[in-house]
Amino acid sequence: IYSELDFSQIEWPQAFANGKFNGKIFGNGHKIIGASVESTSRSRISNGLFASLGENAYIENLEFEAVTHKIDLMSVAPGATFGLLAGSAAESASFSNVKVSGKILIGDSCASLAGSIDYTINTLFVGGITDGIDASITVEKANPATKTFNLKVDEDGNVSITQGD
Repeated sequence: IYSELDFSQIEWPQAFANGKFNGKIFGNGHKIIGASVESTSRSRISNGLFASLGENAYIENLEFEAVTHKIDLMSVAPGATFGLLAGSAAESASFSNVKVSGKILIGDSCASLAGSIDYTINTLFVGGITDGIDASITVEKANPATKTFNLKVDEDGNVSITQGD
């Protein structure tokens, strides 16, 4: 029996990244390591390791370690949401003893959308209740040398992008 599932060399399942998860995951203290997703088009409305966590989603005793979500969009589907764990979560999605560590990488083309109200980025997910989750997530520029823009994360985990100096 494995204590860790290492996704650093293999692709994260597209069924999770593209669909609504309404199931239950009992992690039994195991880890998912190195999972990554990339949002590069306007094809999905919700974007994260899980596109969205539905009304019946439940995750227990599981650690997501060193996970990454790279966001680099030239255009955004109206109302699009982004987060590391999920793009969005229903209020009734629930968690018990879940840990999430990793980073969200914001690409240059997102900075050109900074004035847009068409999308929302949160460190974990948009909507939902974060009770039962311990998170350590950083938000960084994907390619710091190419364009000047500023990133700010408020106390609720909302990420804002502004034009740089």
